[in-house]
Amino acid sequence: MDKIAWFLLPSRDNRAVPVQFPKEAEKEMARSLREFLSAELDIEVGNLQTGLLLNFFLSEIAPTVYNQAIADAGRYLHGAMTELPAVCFEPEYQYSERKKLDAQKRSKAR
Repeated sequence: MDKIAWFLLPSRDNRAVPVQFPKEAEKEMARSLREFLSAELDIEVGNLQTGLLLNFFLSEIAPTVYNQAIADAGRYLHGAMTELPAVCFEPEYQYSERKKLDAQKRSKAR
């Protein structure tokens, strides 16, 4: 499947990694943009103009959206990790406590 690289994102080793969309997704984005421009702004544009505008949006605006999504995901994961000990905690070394509770239950049952 052909993919189009629209913008670059930094990787862990600080190399730019292209964000790629399948060719079909690119066509659908362009179609949607053309429909929006026509319906909402009464502007008719051709394929070249749509491609240029889409490229501008994806190279200039999409990284901001991406960065915000990563920040939101980071906050969510941080919150989940903070709650992890409370959610997944298992008491340790409970033999003595269990013995005491068992003894109390037996004495109450008598």
